[in-house]
Amino acid sequence: MISKQLLKTALSFALLGSLVTASPALATFGLEYLTPEQGAVVEVGILHAFHNTITNTGDEFDTFTVSVVKNFPDEWVGSICVGETCYPPFITEVEVPLGAGESAFLDMDITPNVNTGYGSCTLTVSSAGDPTIRPARDFTVVSTGLDLLLVTDDTNPEFTSYYTDALAGTGRTYGVWKQVEMGALSELDLMEFGTVVWSAGNLAGALDDDDRAALAYFVQHGGHLFLNGRDLAYEACDPGSPYYSAASQSWFNMILGTDYTGSVASNFANAE
Repeated sequence: MISKQLLKTALSFALLGSLVTASPALATFGLEYLTPEQGAVVEVGILHAFHNTITNTGDEFDTFTVSVVKNFPDEWVGSICVGETCYPPFITEVEVPLGAGESAFLDMDITPNVNTGYGSCTLTVSSAGDPTIRPARDFTVVSTGLDLLLVTDDTNPEFTSYYTDALAGTGRTYGVWKQVEMGALSELDLMEFGTVVWSAGNLAGALDDDDRAALAYFVQHGGHLFLNGRDLAYEACDPGSPYYSAASQSWFNMILGTDYTGSVASNFANAE
């Protein structure tokens, strides 16, 4: 015979087990923020839309707050669009409710009105369910009508100031293109500028076949190019380089009109 105490204990464990089994799993929150394009050369007065997609990858309903910070010339206009709805420029924060697995199209529209120059909008998407989820993206427009385009290695942003400080005193108008963040430039993009200063900085493999093709077109159609960076000649012309090809060496020889004779030891000794 089972004693009353033993039965009571067994029932207590059974009840505890059912409570543990019935406890809901903790909700997980997640966000996928796809940004296929973050830079564009745009004619003054023409709207450019940066198309993006946000997806709720969590297992719960969530509300995402989209906020924008604008940093561009006076008269330029920036607007947020969600789906088919475009908000007026003075609205800088909107909420996007999404069920688990649902997506929404998110556009950042920038129009470089009146004034030439370059500028950006920073879009941040924040999760209400998990405030630590708040990815941000910069979307940059460089207008047409400028004297010069400065292409920089944005993995080392301190290099950019070397050029912008020098350009500030020249009276020439310019735009800045962050090479890694903003992506590739086409030959038509480059042809909007009389001069291109391409600073590859410390980037390895800074010029690919598409870059070389665009620059070749630019130079062969009268553009002025100033190109610098670490190991550009070695990468293009030395068969020992992982970036070498016969085409890259030919480009270096024919487009730049120069040659590579190999690496040499530095003539500078370390100071004691």
